[in-house]
Amino acid sequence: MAFEMFRAMMKEEWRLHAVMFGGRLFASFPPLIAAFAFITSLTLPVFTLVMPLREMALLGHMGAALLGVSAGGFGLFGKEVMNRRFGQASLLAYSSRALPVSERRIFFSFFIKDVLYYFALWIIPAIAGFALALPFVALFGLDISLAFLPLLAASIALSFLAGLSIIFLLSTIYAHSPRLLVAILVPLALVAAALWAVPGMAPFRQTAFAPFSFFLAPSMATLAASLVFVIVPALIAFAFLKVDYPERRRQFSNALLPLSRRLRFMASPHLASKDLLDLKRSEGGLGKLIFSLSFPAAFLWLMLSLLVRFMALDFMLLFSAMMGLLTTSVYGWLTEYDVFSSYAFLPIRPSAVIGSKVQTFLLISLGPFAATALAALATEPASFLPSVLAFVGVSSIALAATVYLTGMQTNILLYNPKILVQYLASIGSVLALVMLAASLNPLWLTASILLVPLSMFVLRKAYVRWDGMEQPTF
Repeated sequence: MAFEMFRAMMKEEWRLHAVMFGGRLFASFPPLIAAFAFITSLTLPVFTLVMPLREMALLGHMGAALLGVSAGGFGLFGKEVMNRRFGQASLLAYSSRALPVSERRIFFSFFIKDVLYYFALWIIPAIAGFALALPFVALFGLDISLAFLPLLAASIALSFLAGLSIIFLLSTIYAHSPRLLVAILVPLALVAAALWAVPGMAPFRQTAFAPFSFFLAPSMATLAASLVFVIVPALIAFAFLKVDYPERRRQFSNALLPLSRRLRFMASPHLASKDLLDLKRSEGGLGKLIFSLSFPAAFLWLMLSLLVRFMALDFMLLFSAMMGLLTTSVYGWLTEYDVFSSYAFLPIRPSAVIGSKVQTFLLISLGPFAATALAALATEPASFLPSVLAFVGVSSIALAATVYLTGMQTNILLYNPKILVQYLASIGSVLALVMLAASLNPLWLTASILLVPLSMFVLRKAYVRWDGMEQPTF
């Protein structure tokens, strides 16, 4: 039964995306990722002039772990995936309503299916693109043997699975008790900070992550340690996964009107209040935003602190710009379970709903902005002004590009290869300019504020665009 359900879910996922994008267009997503990996790999001979291959490999493994972190919040969002994503659709993920199948078994099949789709859409194409680039890289004197590929593929896959399993466990703990998660994470964070700061601990820091240790010294011992990183957190998470949610009557006082009065300075206070209440009352509440931002931010801090050791870049400027880009994931949370068909009976246009989510995004992004500003003051006070302006400029233009290209279907349409290329081209060009300015003169990044009026112009175009398009109902 479990295998049949898993196989049916795989077919269902394909058909769902094929209906939305067309089978050929969706099938072109992995080749697109392979092409990006191929082009990126061609730059390796240039980067080896300033950074050893070992450190570049570490960055690659950390990137795979970060992808796993972004994919592994099943424990926190299990109820919401089952309820809000599938509650009104006749999909297999909610078949426990009609069939004698437990929700835990269904969710396990859903988990395995999503992991395999991440491998098929991201991990395998990226490794294939790297493999295709090796003969061309060898022409520039960087000789990497093809025999090296199986080890790289295995360690990258283990890094992804380790990040996914660990964050799956942490999200499950959070779903049971946020206080328990804090009690676990605070001591671990203090130990990690101490190990990172103590001189002479660099070799230990690089080998503490078992999948990368397996890559450096492949053996049964390092492979076993890597599998422990993957299997043990996942088993514990599944053992305590909350999928049986007893029905209970939930009553809330009328919070919409009081909150709307507090937000009356916004253009659409009622819609913005509805978005905030949806976040607060959904599984994980507003804490899931902190959860989904803090861990990628920590990974980003570690990756950039390694990168700037070998490249003439200002750490805080680069971190602020990347945090501005990362913060746009908040808009994805605001639109993930919302479709315009829920508002279709009201005398309201799509631009009004999208605009309210933009306003809510700006309100919530004050938190990441304040955290980035405090980090800049604490670490590099001389770079404070360029850093905060880089955050504001990059986050505003990334938000505008996201809204223009995806509207209210951000988490779906970014899997459309055509839209993904447009998104990466627009955001990549901005980040390239930011990095160039930071390397030449950090003060030039104060010009990032000019991205704000450009973003407002793009947003106005986006509102007109989505008002003139039929809104999908998926």
